[in-house]
Formats: sequence, C-alpha cells, structure tokens
Amino acid sequence: MVLPPSFYVASTALLFLLVMAELTYFAIARLRSPDVGAHAANGAIFAVDPLLRGFTLAARVATFCFVANLVPWSLEATPLTLLVAYVLVDFVYYWKHRFMHSFDLGWALHSTHHSSERLTFFATFRLNWIESFFSYYAFLPLALLGLPALWLLLLIEINDGWQFVCHTDLVSRFKGLDRVFNTPNIHRVHHSRNPELSQKNYGSTFMIWDRLFGTYHPGLEEVDAGVEGRSPTNHPLRIQFDGLIAWWRRRASRAAKLQRPVR
Repeated sequence: MVLPPSFYVASTALLFLLVMAELTYFAIARLRSPDVGAHAANGAIFAVDPLLRGFTLAARVATFCFVANLVPWSLEATPLTLLVAYVLVDFVYYWKHRFMHSFDLGWALHSTHHSSERLTFFATFRLNWIESFFSYYAFLPLALLGLPALWLLLLIEINDGWQFVCHTDLVSRFKGLDRVFNTPNIHRVHHSRNPELSQKNYGSTFMIWDRLFGTYHPGLEEVDAGVEGRSPTNHPLRIQFDGLIAWWRRRASRAAKLQRPVR
C-alpha cells in the first residue's frame, strides 16, 4: 500500500488553507491579532518533525512487519477489520497518552505539546521530537492482530490526524458529539494549565475510554492553556527541551540531597 505523492501534496495544501482560514477568521470576526511568534515556533518544530519521521520510516515499517509475521495468521484489510483495528488503535492511544502524563520523564517530553497558550490548528504540530519518534512503538502489540503492517501504520496516522480537528477555538461546541467524539470543546479541557483538568480527556477520537476509566470531563468554553510553572517562550529549542532540562535538574537536586552526609 503506497499512497501517491499527490495525496501528500493535497493534504499539505488543505492543512495550510485551514490554518490560514482560522487566522483570517480570528483577525476579522474576533479582532484577535495572530500570535506570530507562536506560529513561527510551531512552524519550525513542524519542519523538523516530518524529517525525523521520514528518516525512521524504514525502521518503523520493518519492525511492524517483523512482529506481524510472528503470528501464523493474517487478516484481510476489510472495512470491518479496519474499523475494529482503528478502535483498538484509539484504545492504545488513550493509555499511551495517559501514561505520558503519569510519570516525570513522560511529562517532561509531552509538556512540549502542552506549552502552547493558544489552541490553534498549527498548535497541533507542537510535538516533542523524541516523543514523536518513540510513540509509534506503543502500538506495536497491535501488529500481532495479523493485519497488514502498512494498513496498521496508516490507521495510526489517521488516529493521530484526528488531533488536528481538536486544536482550535474556531468552534466552541459540536452539540451532540462531545459525549462520543473528541472535539475542540472536549480537548480544550485537556490543555488547561490546571493539572487536575489536564489529566482529563486523554482520548484521540472517541471519548468512550475516558468515560470507562473515569477521566472524562464534559468540556469548558474557555481555559487558561499552558504548562503550570513554565515561562512562555517562542524559541523552538526551548519549547522542545525546557521540560527535559527541568526534569534533569530535579533528578540532580534529588541525587545531591541523597548524597549529603547526615549530621
């Protein structure tokens, strides 16, 4: 399964048009000036991320194909098997996402994405490069389903792509959809600077997992987005590594305290 180059050109053009439409709407309808610095930082991060994914694509495909070949059966890529596989991908995404919030190093990486103080389409791509590289392998057990590895990787990309829909203030509510699907209204809660709210609504496409495991929040019209205790910056490298630097300093501080002689 190889998608033609025209698919990627059309997808990129569509994303660009949506970003420009969002900027135009806020500038005209809400008289809100665009945060040029934040958009430039997101653009710089986005420019590097697909390069890293591209360089590691062969290794990723080889690993998924190897695991898929370990099972003595294979599933045909029918609409039903793809639908079931997508639901399982979304299930794994929920736990992967929740896991990144649950321990210090995970949050040091994932907080890169949460550092945006304004939710926009372009903020979707404010991703930590290290997390982006390793996140695919959280889905590796699904290769044991016997589904063709390339189809599985495509479903992972589609699931990840749903996030683009959720990172905007362009639409405040999708009435009737919030209880089932992740929407801007739902995901806005997850980007709150308040740690209690940021640990809600982990799902990518479906809200069923948050409902089942007690992390669902019905949504808010407005939140104070960002990372608690972190100074805002538009420097791409600081956005990438401030969380890791803070994590390392905490570890060094704890180690120093443990090494102090008891008097």
